[in-house]
Amino acid sequence: MRELSASQQKLVRSLHRKRRRDEHNLCFIEGPTLCEEALRRSMPLEFAVVDQSGPAAREDADIRRALSAASVDVFTAAPNVFARISDTSTPQGILAVMPRPRMQADAAASVIVLDGVADPGNVGTIIRTALWFGFRQILLGPGSADPWGPKALRAGMGATFQTATIGTDDIPSAFAAHFGGQRRCGAVLGAKRRLADIEATPPMSIVMGNEAQGISAAVRALLDESYEIPGAGMLESLNVAAASAVSLYHFSQYT
Repeated sequence: MRELSASQQKLVRSLHRKRRRDEHNLCFIEGPTLCEEALRRSMPLEFAVVDQSGPAAREDADIRRALSAASVDVFTAAPNVFARISDTSTPQGILAVMPRPRMQADAAASVIVLDGVADPGNVGTIIRTALWFGFRQILLGPGSADPWGPKALRAGMGATFQTATIGTDDIPSAFAAHFGGQRRCGAVLGAKRRLADIEATPPMSIVMGNEAQGISAAVRALLDESYEIPGAGMLESLNVAAASAVSLYHFSQYT
């Protein structure tokens, strides 16, 4: 194996930032679980990097054999170099650079709409939860974290590879252009109706709002149904990823 070059190191480090991911149309995945899942899903990989002191550097390592079978170039990096290009405090010894897939909206399929969900861990968890319940399309509005950022990808645990993630600068315009015929339901704190009372006919748009401020006024005005998830505790609200899980479980009964 060849050693990772200085220009390749610079490229990987630049992909920590969304602006550079957009510029290069690339992202990077980290850890054997994500790399193996990408290979299983036949995702194209530009190249892989292994920590030369880690188990993935061994020629008999399963991940090395899988990368070789997929004709992916593998480079080594010294531990200190790998730590610099890694996004985690405890690097897992392997990462890979890959193109970000281009996604198209499908008006015939239900869509999960994230209106300013800013935490990448929440975005990744929602994508993973959506796939679990059979929803394969996510629309991400302004202020939402990049689903192809390293933290969101780790939280998604490979679900992002099986999900259409579509970004938009204007959710109302995206509704009109792609999802105009869908019924829109959104989780709103203090809504008069409860989630259990909401029935829906797919395809539908399920809207989740920003962690602190909820669904924006412009998007809330377009909802056909607003609902609340009632609880017995003393907290003000659920985390948006938890609220999404409860909502998606409910709506999956209508798919």
